[in-house]
Amino acid sequence: MKISPARAAAFDVLCRIETENAFSSALLPVFEETLAANDRGLCHEITLGVLRRKLYLDRLIDDLSKGRKLDVEVRIALQIGLFQMIFLDRIPTHSAINESVELVSRARRAPRKVS
Repeated sequence: MKISPARAAAFDVLCRIETENAFSSALLPVFEETLAANDRGLCHEITLGVLRRKLYLDRLIDDLSKGRKLDVEVRIALQIGLFQMIFLDRIPTHSAINESVELVSRARRAPRKVS
């Protein structure tokens, strides 16, 4: 299944924020310029919503994973999925779950950067 452009962009922005200490204010305009208007809005809402509620979402993830260490990509995909399920009424639960799984799969196919 294809990942929505909004979720893919939000995932990429959040990954760069987490791994490169980048800023959402610098990344969002770059990633959003190629998106359609409705995708821009969803990307913005997901990115800023996850950042705003990061501590809460991470606590949920830690409780549900029983403290196991998760890869950055997996954690971010879970944050995105949980944020949509809990805070966005117009997103169907099955869509949030499926797209989060697809984001992890996409991240696994991409070559990793070596620091």
